[in-house]
Amino acid sequence: MITNPKQFLVDLKSPYLISLVLIALIPLFPEYISFLLILGAIIPFIKDMRARQAKVQFSTLGKLLLIYCGYLTLTCIISTHPMQSLLSTAMWWFMLIVYVMVSNLLTDKERMDSFLFVIATVAGIVGFIAMIQSFSNTVFGVKIRGVWDWLDKIVFEYVPFNLTLQSFPKRAYATFPNPNMLAQYLVMAAPFVVCYNFMERRQTMRLYNRICLILTFGGVMFSFSRGGYLAVICLAIALIVLNIRKRFSTVLLYIAAALLFIPRDVYNRLTSLSDSGRKRIWAHALASIAEKPLFGYGAGTEPAANLFKEIGMRSPHAHNILLQLLLEGGIPALILMGAIAFIIVKYGWRLIRNGYTSSFWIGFALCGFVMVVTLHGLVDYPLTTPKLISFFVALIAIADRSIYVYRDSHYQRLRCPKRKTAKKN
Repeated sequence: MITNPKQFLVDLKSPYLISLVLIALIPLFPEYISFLLILGAIIPFIKDMRARQAKVQFSTLGKLLLIYCGYLTLTCIISTHPMQSLLSTAMWWFMLIVYVMVSNLLTDKERMDSFLFVIATVAGIVGFIAMIQSFSNTVFGVKIRGVWDWLDKIVFEYVPFNLTLQSFPKRAYATFPNPNMLAQYLVMAAPFVVCYNFMERRQTMRLYNRICLILTFGGVMFSFSRGGYLAVICLAIALIVLNIRKRFSTVLLYIAAALLFIPRDVYNRLTSLSDSGRKRIWAHALASIAEKPLFGYGAGTEPAANLFKEIGMRSPHAHNILLQLLLEGGIPALILMGAIAFIIVKYGWRLIRNGYTSSFWIGFALCGFVMVVTLHGLVDYPLTTPKLISFFVALIAIADRSIYVYRDSHYQRLRCPKRKTAKKN
């Protein structure tokens, strides 16, 4: 367990931690850098596997991800835009490397704790950048664009892609291309940041952890994403309900304090009835699904985006995770992703029922992860870019390992995942 930053720097010499840190840093950099970070994480990953004389293993969720990627590959055959579908499928296959590395590196509680520490730290940094960006734009009148806009202009000048840098006067987007993507990342990270804050008693790290938590939720706040607000509100309610008997007063105090400091612009955004044309997009998506309900129009957002061009809407996707999955892969894609969600919730609930220990908070994070992705997915689609997909599969890997690491002592080692019951003393 990490008790201070100095200890973490000492542990950073370990190959496993280098690999996990490189993966956790992906949200801080542009999309095209994410591929380099993943490739860089492979070398220390191999070193750690060789040192432990371990073999690569796929647990239940990993096998489902494999099937999902395989199915997306098949949809390229019937895709209305086969080349774009092939590129999207290739991205999913590449991001599957993240799952392999994370799931095989998280062999015990110490490693899990280190990875959660880095996730909380990166989420806090991204949230801090978003808050500075928003305050600068609205309070001081100094317009700050995205952190990597300058690099994007240089890179995309030499690659065959059209780059349109949008302007968001009030909404923050930090290290992401737009505010919605920022919110998508932070709401996925939020349950695990909460988990890291409460799962252990870290006296010397308490202030640091609380700051990361506040910055994470602050980043969602200043993204002005209604889907993000909905996800965070429901996560807060779940926190209160699950902590009525233990830390109710503490959790309620944090939430009440946060409500007092929410700016007026945030309340105005939350109560705004504008849907940015989403109702029209959803209606056309439903009509399109009805025409091809079984296998959809092919992997990737391009086939769906082309459908919306037919009605004069410039939308990259359906702005709804259920509709987009049906558009891309039809009923099988929705069933596969639903099965992944169901198993994660099953694992999470099993850990919550173990009692008010570290496993309780890991279980809360897993259930919260599915909840926030689903709720935010009602108005947006999070699985669009390399950064978001890589983080998504990394969290699935955490779910896959948590049931073995935290259920009991017999499940702490990756090399014995098939044992179903602990031996009785």
